[in-house]
Amino acid sequence: MPEPDNFTPTEQFQDVNKRVWNKLVKEYFRDVNKLESDLDLTTPRQALLKACLHKEDDSLLLTIGRMQLFLHGTTYTRDQFPIVAGSLLDDVDTSVTYRPKITLFFVEDAEDAEAGYKPADMEVSFRLISETSSTITEAELRSIATKIKANFGTGSGKIFKKGRKLIYYLDRAKGYNFLLRSRDLAEGKELIREILTMNGDTLDTSLLKVSETDDEADAYPYNPGTQVILGKRKSKPRRRPLVNVRFKYAYATVHGYNKPIYLYSRSSFIPDALVQF
Repeated sequence: MPEPDNFTPTEQFQDVNKRVWNKLVKEYFRDVNKLESDLDLTTPRQALLKACLHKEDDSLLLTIGRMQLFLHGTTYTRDQFPIVAGSLLDDVDTSVTYRPKITLFFVEDAEDAEAGYKPADMEVSFRLISETSSTITEAELRSIATKIKANFGTGSGKIFKKGRKLIYYLDRAKGYNFLLRSRDLAEGKELIREILTMNGDTLDTSLLKVSETDDEADAYPYNPGTQVILGKRKSKPRRRPLVNVRFKYAYATVHGYNKPIYLYSRSSFIPDALVQF
């Protein structure tokens, strides 16, 4: 069928958007059983639904704005491509396996990442040894999230200097099993101390170990060179790069719960975090 005489790309785009996009929005908000005209705008979820729905008389700018709000102001995008949050299916190996786990995620600032490499990241986790899947509560997780925000999320976020030394700290009785790639012992020790202090525990230096490699620069070169993969030249992976990573978000994993529970995030990418930025 040829284009009608009054055809305009903008109107055609908005017409298709109204039919396709609104279907996605309504499916996402399927728990809201109200007509659009009856939505209560004092209720955050209903107000968000109304703001995301495309209207016949919307300008192109407003249409794009509604799309951006839906993609970034809800969990829709993340639900399509779930974040792989550590190991949700932990190996059955010790008595702490089924204790809830708290993980802090750090990532290198995009503008600092070396050309040819994605930003480096790091996860640090500990277990709630006194809790189980049946005893942990949302109130307890929210309390932990508040502490994480206060200790790691204020200002521009806690920065950790990753490096070539391995820092170990093992205290299974309290749920700690840290393995950090740190710039030096003092850097790793301080991060471990901060986490323990946040939890009301004291660092036991007798449990702190460090592993160093002779000729670190040769063993872990800053620029390891390139290799050819599928006919294209790619940078070889860097081992233990010297980079700064910044705290970004924290989540909990609870055995039997099929997805991570986001505690706190320094960005709006995780709108369902228990504690907001």
